[in-house]
Amino acid sequence: CRQTPQAFSHFTWWQSEGGLIIVDIQGVQDLYTDPMIHSPDDFQWCDSNFGLRGVALYFHSHKCNSVCNVLQLPEFEVFRRPEGEEPVADITVEEVKELVPLDVEFWRGRKVREFTKLVRPLRDSAVHMEMANLFLKGRFDDKPDGKGCLFHLVQAAKGGLMIAVLALARCLAGLPSEDFDLPEIVGDVEEFGPVIQVLLEVAAAGSSEPAMAGLAMALHYGTYGETSWARAASKYKVLWDMMKNRTYEDPIDQTFVGIRVPTGWKSEFGWMDSPLSGQTITEVDVAAALATIYEEGDAPQLPVNTAKAAEWYEIAAEAATDHGLAKKAMQYLDKAAVLADDARTEEELSPRSEKVAPSPAFGIPRTEPTTE
Repeated sequence: CRQTPQAFSHFTWWQSEGGLIIVDIQGVQDLYTDPMIHSPDDFQWCDSNFGLRGVALYFHSHKCNSVCNVLQLPEFEVFRRPEGEEPVADITVEEVKELVPLDVEFWRGRKVREFTKLVRPLRDSAVHMEMANLFLKGRFDDKPDGKGCLFHLVQAAKGGLMIAVLALARCLAGLPSEDFDLPEIVGDVEEFGPVIQVLLEVAAAGSSEPAMAGLAMALHYGTYGETSWARAASKYKVLWDMMKNRTYEDPIDQTFVGIRVPTGWKSEFGWMDSPLSGQTITEVDVAAALATIYEEGDAPQLPVNTAKAAEWYEIAAEAATDHGLAKKAMQYLDKAAVLADDARTEEELSPRSEKVAPSPAFGIPRTEPTTE
């Protein structure tokens, strides 16, 4: 069979920088007619435009040929199961180690972005995300394929797709997601803790609110090996600012998930859920967590600070009032009052500091001892 049509489809994806792919080519020799066009951009050329999903279906069936090689088209990595091996939905710890780079330095500092614009570096990653979804739904082998799903989830995360990084961390943690099916890992996933934490750090650095929430709670409760209340407090404060500065957008039409945007778009992947209650954390929970951290302290990195604890309990009370939680608001106000009294007592009992008085010459401050 002629190799040109398959190579031409591959060429259109590369030449358009991921803007479109022309498939289902018919005609005589190299005179092509009646094509289908899959495009993830906002415009729709025809009813048969399957967008990202169409691109994923094409690359799963495509194998680069001599024409692709002559054109120096980069190969699109696709998971190929060894012949005779049956696909299964679950994956083993050993298979995870084969597919996922577990060296934290591989992921540390990696740049990730939201899928707000279909820029070229994220288009291939979005296709990988769509492939991951299709593998686990059994679209390629009539059976769910967890290994194929994880392979493409890793490729999407490597490419800097924010939701893929969040999904990969969730998968390695052995935790489910309501919005995106993930393969279940059979075996002990505790050893993946350091990688999970780094993935959350990378996504948090990319301004992901769910990642910041997951990271703050992980550091607070030592979920993935490291317990640091000082770092947790820092992340909680950033999360608080994110929550207070949210910009609300209209939800995307679900018709276009898998076409204009990848499956899993806008998913939090469960990282906003509290490990204690299982409920989505709010500003109330964040302020209360900060108050608790400052009230109890974590010496030597984070000494007890009753004044800050009182301040955050007051903030938590205000947030609770805004959420209609009157009883909880009163509890936080009572705690704030007690701690504020304690803070004033501590200040009165502490050694008086030196006063700084202006020097008579040139107004330069000079230090004078306190006289009783």
